[in-house]
Amino acid sequence: MALIRRRGKRWQAVIRRNGWPKQSRAFATRADAEAWARELESEMDRGVFVRRDLAESTTLRELLERYAAEVVPGHKGREPEALRCAVLAKTELAARFVATLRRRDFSGYARTRLKVRKPATVRREIQLFHAAIEWARDEEDIYLPDNPARHVKLPPLNNERQRRLLPGEEELLLAACSHVERARGANGTFKDAGTLVWWLRPLIVLAIETAMRRGELLALTWRDIDLDRRIAQLHTSKNGKPRKVPLSTRAIETLRAMPRTLHGPVIPTTPNAVKLAWPRLLVRARKRYLAERARTGQGDEGLLAGLRLHDLRHEGTSRLAERVPNVVELSAITGHLDLNMLRRYYHPNAERLAEKLG
Repeated sequence: MALIRRRGKRWQAVIRRNGWPKQSRAFATRADAEAWARELESEMDRGVFVRRDLAESTTLRELLERYAAEVVPGHKGREPEALRCAVLAKTELAARFVATLRRRDFSGYARTRLKVRKPATVRREIQLFHAAIEWARDEEDIYLPDNPARHVKLPPLNNERQRRLLPGEEELLLAACSHVERARGANGTFKDAGTLVWWLRPLIVLAIETAMRRGELLALTWRDIDLDRRIAQLHTSKNGKPRKVPLSTRAIETLRAMPRTLHGPVIPTTPNAVKLAWPRLLVRARKRYLAERARTGQGDEGLLAGLRLHDLRHEGTSRLAERVPNVVELSAITGHLDLNMLRRYYHPNAERLAEKLG
């Protein structure tokens, strides 16, 4: 028989049976404690008992923190995923005990987030919730009859982009890489209003010339570069398959001009540093452009607006497509396993296609 006892203002039920883990839980009333004890003892009698105490005492925040510490470091995108875990751990949903979570909780979270974030962002967050809970069920012995983050309905993604560099944008970006705005300080002296990072210029040039992803560029080491054979060896990529990327003359010239260490990275920085530096670069470039436009009265108001770093891969792929018309050869360079995915980046200039038609 279970032990039912008064502990302060609550009633505690304690179950001790040979061959089963000790179970205890506090309730507001004695009747609730007795009902809970009878249910668990019945399950033990029938041999179908499963532990619920971990799910009832572990919050989603604790689960996310453990997932970030034990699982995320082994993932390719560990830095952004770790940051995402930290953000999700601060939500109201994360304060709940795992056993109390239901699918409607995650559906409500998704609906609320869709008011301020794009579907792709919300989808990644729900997928992270799902992955963390699934890991806890499989590896941490946290019993849940089902994953409450499963089957959460989200709007379909419609994030296909066809953004290519407009005339003058590449020049503006590269000029901003070697320029830092100056501002007059409180004491009357000039000080830098921004930080100049030398690796931004080669990062942009290599992204355009090779169509590599940001993660692939940051993973490159000097041992992976063969300047004589004009090849960069990628050991890991988004699709998990290694590949060799041919280097253009401009890419070779850029690499030769860069400082290097024998075994160090080609671009010595982190994904988060790139994420922070890119919008600052756009601000500098657009500020200079708008000042020039105000002076001359000429130019495109939308120049540089909405430009993303990943758009440089799009631009690079489109430029390669003009020189490498064979789509299979092009996929070998860019690393697209699905040719339908390659189509998203393949947007050759219509005027040049017209010239080919004669």
